[in-house]
Amino acid sequence: MANVTTIYACTEDELAIFNKPGTLNEWLPPRRVLSGMPVLSVWAEAGPPVRVVAVQDGNLLVSENGGRTWEKVDTEQPVVALFPGETERKIYAVLGGGGLLSSNDGGSGWKELAALPSDAGGLITVSGAFYLTANESLYSGEPEKGTWRILIDGGIKAVSHDEGTGKLYAATAEGVTESTDAGGTWATLPGSPTDGMELLAVPGAAGKPPALVVGTSSGISVSPDGGESWQQKDVGGRATALARDPERRDRLYAGTHEGYIFESGNRGQAWTAVNAAPLPPVISLFLVRI
Repeated sequence: MANVTTIYACTEDELAIFNKPGTLNEWLPPRRVLSGMPVLSVWAEAGPPVRVVAVQDGNLLVSENGGRTWEKVDTEQPVVALFPGETERKIYAVLGGGGLLSSNDGGSGWKELAALPSDAGGLITVSGAFYLTANESLYSGEPEKGTWRILIDGGIKAVSHDEGTGKLYAATAEGVTESTDAGGTWATLPGSPTDGMELLAVPGAAGKPPALVVGTSSGISVSPDGGESWQQKDVGGRATALARDPERRDRLYAGTHEGYIFESGNRGQAWTAVNAAPLPPVISLFLVRI
């Protein structure tokens, strides 16, 4: 059973690594690596040993020892983001201009795939189907074949999926929208935030709707009932990153522009700070449990 939770926090000036052994009630002070330039994206495996893959200044970097030392992977174009794939050790690396690489072994080897429609802002897998946000539009398709069809043309900030109901959710300028038919049609959820930039659908109990968690310019907006009602949560500023514990369904994490990471153990209803001293502005989060 996993007994250590690790948060990899990508920031505008470094990668901060937080650990919380299962015997402690508080998080250990972060270990800071790759200082001096923004770290845009990270992927890690539980290990041991702990392989970490990161994107910094257009470079694809791999560490075989938990981030203590790094080696650069040669790519023809700058790397802009990493996305976890449909299997445990599958990773996608998006290149500038829409190029795409994939790794089946946690970043040890990479192969080039067909180009994306544009630079990807997000990529999720849903029961073998892929949904891509690129240039604020939403596509579905197959990265291995390079075939994509547009579902929503413009205005998309983030996309998520509820494993329980099969619904897709997207954050747009009109609010959070919902699709029950794999992205064919969409309906805006009344009262949902119109400034959402990050989005998580947290599965509910059997037969129950998901909790929807939206990172906004003023904090976090939470719907505990799949969009029927909404509550605003204060995390001291703008929520710029959201992540979920890979083993605990109801435990969530948020990063803010102000440099703090918050933890919720009840599907976003209450949040507590992980760090007492601020980091640089948080760009993205990745969670593993060992």
